[in-house]
Amino acid sequence: MSRSHLNQNILLPIQSVNTVNPSPDSITSNQEGNTLIWLDESLNSMNQDILKTKEMLRSVNDYILLFDDAGKCLEYIKSIDNDNILAIISGKISNAYLPLLHSLSQVKVILIFCMNENLYKPLQNDYKKIAAVCTEQEKLVDCLREIIRSFNCNASLIHLSNDKSKWRTQLNATDAYDFKKQQIIKNVILRMPRTEESKQKLVDYCRLYYKGNQSELDKIDSFDEHYQCPDHAIICYTQDSFLFRMTNNALRTQNAELLEIFHYYIIDLSRSLALESERLKKRLSTSEQKVLSLYRGHQFSNEEYEDFIKSCGYIVFNSYISTSTNIEIAKSFGGFDSNIIQAYSDSIRVLFHIHIEIDSKFLNNDDVILADISKRSHFEEECEYLFDIGATFEVINIDHEQKIIEMILSNEPQHLSETHLVYAYLRKYASAQIIDMKPGDSHLLPPHDYGELLLNIDKTLQRLDAFETYILKASIDNENYQRGSEYCLEGHLLSRNDLTLFIKHGILDPDELGVDEYTSTYNRALEYFQAFHDTCDSNDSRQWSLRVVAFAHYKIGNYQQSQKHFIKLLEMNDDPLNLATSYYFLGSIHGYLFNYTDSMNYFNKVLEMIDDIELSYIAATYCKMAWFGDQNEEQHLICALNTYEQINEELPVLKCLSELLNLGRVPHTIDNCIEILDHYLKYCQDHQIGSYIVGEAYCTLGHESFVHFNYDRALECYRKAILNSSVGESDYEILADIYIKKKDSKSAIECLEKMLELTTNLQKIVDCHSLIGREHSKLNNFDESLKYLKESVSICDQSDSDIKFYDHIFDLELERKSETTTCKSLSKSCDQKNRILYFYNKALIYSLDFLKLFQPEIICLLESVDRFLGTKYGETIILLFKENNNDHETSITRFILETSFDIYISMGDTHDKHHIFYYLKALEIHHNRQKIRIDRDTEIYAVKLIHIVGSQHKYDELVKSLHEARQIPTYQLETIETEEERQSFQKNYFLEFKRNQLAKIYSYIGDVYLKAKIFEQAELYYDKSIEYYKTFSLLFHLELADLYSKKAHAFHIQLEQQIINTDNIALNTKSSALFEKSITTIKYERDVQDD
Repeated sequence: MSRSHLNQNILLPIQSVNTVNPSPDSITSNQEGNTLIWLDESLNSMNQDILKTKEMLRSVNDYILLFDDAGKCLEYIKSIDNDNILAIISGKISNAYLPLLHSLSQVKVILIFCMNENLYKPLQNDYKKIAAVCTEQEKLVDCLREIIRSFNCNASLIHLSNDKSKWRTQLNATDAYDFKKQQIIKNVILRMPRTEESKQKLVDYCRLYYKGNQSELDKIDSFDEHYQCPDHAIICYTQDSFLFRMTNNALRTQNAELLEIFHYYIIDLSRSLALESERLKKRLSTSEQKVLSLYRGHQFSNEEYEDFIKSCGYIVFNSYISTSTNIEIAKSFGGFDSNIIQAYSDSIRVLFHIHIEIDSKFLNNDDVILADISKRSHFEEECEYLFDIGATFEVINIDHEQKIIEMILSNEPQHLSETHLVYAYLRKYASAQIIDMKPGDSHLLPPHDYGELLLNIDKTLQRLDAFETYILKASIDNENYQRGSEYCLEGHLLSRNDLTLFIKHGILDPDELGVDEYTSTYNRALEYFQAFHDTCDSNDSRQWSLRVVAFAHYKIGNYQQSQKHFIKLLEMNDDPLNLATSYYFLGSIHGYLFNYTDSMNYFNKVLEMIDDIELSYIAATYCKMAWFGDQNEEQHLICALNTYEQINEELPVLKCLSELLNLGRVPHTIDNCIEILDHYLKYCQDHQIGSYIVGEAYCTLGHESFVHFNYDRALECYRKAILNSSVGESDYEILADIYIKKKDSKSAIECLEKMLELTTNLQKIVDCHSLIGREHSKLNNFDESLKYLKESVSICDQSDSDIKFYDHIFDLELERKSETTTCKSLSKSCDQKNRILYFYNKALIYSLDFLKLFQPEIICLLESVDRFLGTKYGETIILLFKENNNDHETSITRFILETSFDIYISMGDTHDKHHIFYYLKALEIHHNRQKIRIDRDTEIYAVKLIHIVGSQHKYDELVKSLHEARQIPTYQLETIETEEERQSFQKNYFLEFKRNQLAKIYSYIGDVYLKAKIFEQAELYYDKSIEYYKTFSLLFHLELADLYSKKAHAFHIQLEQQIINTDNIALNTKSSALFEKSITTIKYERDVQDD
């Protein structure tokens, strides 16, 4: 809607005229958000009593519509999407129409206005939306005032979550777009000039809108007379007046046109809040207060509350948010103590409890604008604290019984919304088929198996357990024994094929040896141990030789041989350590052979010897018992952990903790993983072991923390990784992103420069230069900023034609744009009718993925086809686009497919040399679009095709297998596209993404010049960016709106500072026109041309 249209609407606001059953074209916009509907058959008389009642009702809620025709009333209610509807219905007709009225979701509250309260009071038991039954005007007005107050205190929420369900993904997508739009609108509004003319425009608009409402007109007159400076903004906001209601409703509904009218006041209020926020933070910084607790009452519908608690995550309030340090005041505004509000149970009252830790993070966060306005309020006793537009929070707990939602301040919604924007634009513009193909929130990866991550480190720091140490490191003065032990120790450090899996699945016999390096090394050990055995001349030596041979067989999975030797050892000696060693390995062998009962029996024999052997042997046994995963795995690990802690065995302790983390016995969180990892790092440092793999683990955890928006923890991990020289190109990229989000430009630049040293990827080189330039601009290093940004432009501009510059948000949209543009371009260069129609048809098929984006192109293409074929496809598609029903998209898609099919058939019927190709393309359309069946008899054309080429293929074969159809015997199918034409598609594809990349950088350069007050250059680069974005203005309408407002802002700054001596009136006109274009562009659905 244009502003001129808006002004026409408010010349005779519907609530100011005494019209009953207003027609749809006479109903003007509701700018407050609450619609009061009075349905009563006696309203057609319009007597003085009715007029007085209406006047009283308007004093509480300005927007009121009168109906005496229930049918027309219900029809109007069904057409409303966003407003809260409060219905007043006469008792006389309540029985007839209450069921229908109550069933409409748009109706929030019903009031019965009657002569006999007792007669209609019982209806409240059956209809939960009935708040009261009133017999007097005063009571009706009081009830209404209480309900309206609770509605006005309810802000709409943008709710974002990490939940990856399809339901939540769709909501996240919608909310992510709304969040971006909110930010753009706010930026545009705050750039607008605050002038006396803009104040007068606001006053004139409000006087027209509230015509006939004397109560509000008096407040408007007072504002006009007494409001002089921004200091008055806060006290005006705390009044129950047009400023509070219309400003917040415009913000909630993202009504850009109304916000433009109110920008004079919004600028003042936001600036005043920023100043008060600085004072508050200064005061808190010198106080001993640690936490600031704020409260806010809120009402959800039952459905809204259920949706909210399904995936509570992050909240963005898209208007100014009032809170109080007084919990009772907050409850009062939330309707907790209101009998009227509690009378209807279709809503759930909750209390937001906001915890603000008073630390450096809060005190230095310029994004958090929170003001203590209690001293400047009309109602000081309310202890009010006011947040600026767009306050963002994280939900940390919900008490479902008390209905208390605890929150903390958070920047995560900003970052989370960015990750959802890809899906947001697809949800807004793409066809259903494309949306279904997209996985949604693929960036939110499932958490790593942290225990497994740590166990991988443990494998690199391998140590022998107590029994293996006992066997291999014995003081035996024998060269063969020593060489055999050396090979065993070498094998210990090698990777091993998991023979147990091969045995379990029948791939490998237990007696069969592996062939890997690990097995080969132990086989060499066996040779030396066997030689040692052959030279033994004492019983003790023979026992040792038998023990090490059994051990070597065990290590390579030759379990039968190993078992035989260990059993023999049991018969040779009853020494406790010999018995314990044999029991331990026999238990292990039975475990690997899946004989778990025998396995546990042998291990328990070791445990029974606790008084005769060292605790390290007991600990190793518990570990092995846990390894074989019997039902007491957790208990065995805890016993092992406790035993290892007693004997100060550090590495086994860490391994046990890692295993417990894997089981979930230790809380399965990154924090627990980092704590254990820190101990691994210390172990490496204490034992002078290389800790590179520990550094890699820190990088993994750093990335995991990053994707879940825990930037402080991510930084902690990456800093430790840097100390271990484990950080690579992608890690520096993440680090830079974190520092940018934390507004640490110097650190971000350092990381980006490191990344530049490491990367050879052209896209990343361009991005690095661009990001470094932008960060230098934040530090007011304008020369350095422009140097890097222009270098980014140069590298991008001079890149090869086959380099793609990815756009993670608009990737698919830009691909389709390049394809349709190429088709149109090639059609212009053709001189043959069928070749022109072919490229028209190809463009139509490409456009199907984004019908909303390519609507003008589709109409233009079909009108062009009409000129060739004498058809009326253009007229039909225009009518289809104007329809608005549930099957709208499917109808358009089916029509385009059928049209494309018909065009190919008509091309084939011309019998040029490519006619077989055209028939096949028609059949391809039918075959590849199974979800949308087109109304065409393909068998006729398949038979025709078979007849032409003399093929033996049957119809169903031809349709089902187009690849076979293209290989029809005795006929060589020729393609219609030349090699040059095929290359042009690829060339334009890469060129499209390069232009998009350059447009982004041009806008960044414009920002630097604007900040440096070099206005001519700023305008030049903004125009370069705008030039590209206008080629796809519907997709980039928010980017265009932002750029138009920046240009307008630049002109306004020049006017204020009188930097140039041109005609200031003309310059002011240009600035105003650009701001108006910006507001229009925020919501437009068509290309908007420059004036």
